[in-house]
Amino acid sequence: MVSWAKIILPVLALGLLSMLFLFAERPDPEDAIFFAEADVTELARQQRLSGARFAGTLSDGREVLFSAASAAPQATQPNLIEAEDVSLRVELAPADFAVLSAQRAELDLNEQMARIRGGIDLWRSNGMQLTAQSLDVALDELYAQSPAPVIARGRGMVINAGAMEVLERDGAQLIRFTQGVQMLYQPN
Repeated sequence: MVSWAKIILPVLALGLLSMLFLFAERPDPEDAIFFAEADVTELARQQRLSGARFAGTLSDGREVLFSAASAAPQATQPNLIEAEDVSLRVELAPADFAVLSAQRAELDLNEQMARIRGGIDLWRSNGMQLTAQSLDVALDELYAQSPAPVIARGRGMVINAGAMEVLERDGAQLIRFTQGVQMLYQPN
C-alpha cells in the first residue's frame, strides 16, 4: 500500500498542477500594477536620500539628531546638502532638550552650519515656543541666530523681536533678542 502511495500521490499532484496551468486565464496587461510616473534618467542622475537621518554630538558630547523627508547634495558643491521637511533635536541638558521643525534646510559640512528656512517652529522641553522664518544653527556648538523677526512664547509672556541670537556661556543657555523688542508679560 505504501509502495502504491509513493507512485499514485506524486502523479495525482502532477495532474492537479497541470490542470491549474491548463485552465488558468491569460493575464490582462490592463490589470497590471501601476507604477509611479517618474523620469528614470533624472532619478539615476540625481543623488537623493529619502527619510534622511543624521546623528552627532556637540563639542561637549550633547546629542544632536537631524532628520528630513529628503536630502540631496548640491551638484556643484557636494559639501552643501539641501533637505526638505526637516526636524532637529538638540540636547541642552540631561533632562532638557529643544526640537525644531521647518520646511527646508541647507547643511554646510565645511562650516558646520545649518541654514534653516521657512515656517520654523521650535519647542523647548520647559514649555517655551519660538516661531521664525530664518535660523542659522551651528552643528558643533550650541549657537543659533535669526536675522529675521521671531516670536517667542513662554510662561506668561510673549516676545516679538526683529532678530535673535542663542548662545551658551559657562553652561547656561542665553537668548538675546534685538531690533525692536516688544514683550508682553502677564503674571498668573
